[in-house]
Parts: sequence; C-alpha cells; structure tokens
Amino acid sequence: MPKSGPRLRKYGSKDGTKLRILSYLYSHSEGANQNTINLLPGLNSQRWDIIKDILSELSQAGAIEIESHDEIKKGAVIYKITTKGKETVEKLKDLQKIGLGSTFDLFKGLEE
Repeated sequence: MPKSGPRLRKYGSKDGTKLRILSYLYSHSEGANQNTINLLPGLNSQRWDIIKDILSELSQAGAIEIESHDEIKKGAVIYKITTKGKETVEKLKDLQKIGLGSTFDLFKGLEE
C-alpha cells in the first residue's frame, strides 16, 4: 500500500494548520516561539520545516509578523498575530456563530 504523502496530509490539512496557529496566536497576544508552536495539539507530529513554510505564508499574507530576538538568542524569533490576522479569526468565528464551518471548532472558547 503506498504511503499517504507528506506527514502534513496524514495529520491535517495545510488550512487546518494555519487555523490552529492563528487561533493560538489570537488568544496569546504576546506571541509564541518555534517550540511553542511546534508543540500545539495536532502540530507536534508535523515536521518543523513544513510548519515554518506555513508560518512564512501567513507572514507574507500579513496575518502574522515575525519579530527577531537576537538579544535573547541568535536567530530567535517570536511569531505574533497582526490586526489582519485577528480580523480573519473574528470573521471565521462569526461564520461559526451562524452554523457554518464545523472546521472552525478550533475557535470555541476564544475570548470575545
């Protein structure tokens, strides 16, 4: 039987990974480092290079920003959600309120 492809497909979609990251950063305005993101439920079994590419895509889209913290450790970065990213999460939460998108269960319990 052939393998199912990259681990990302086996453990969740790319969009699902983006939603998990955005939902976490939405509720943690201080941001998160690589290790914290990599340990999120559903992401801890994915390869870091795949998650890093997804973080880069979110940054290019303006949903998150990447802050360098070389004063802490060379190459250290913190990922933070932007206003655009927060607005995206809020729109998805609104869709969930009207019964659309069971995929958005990630947003249950987030602060209003």
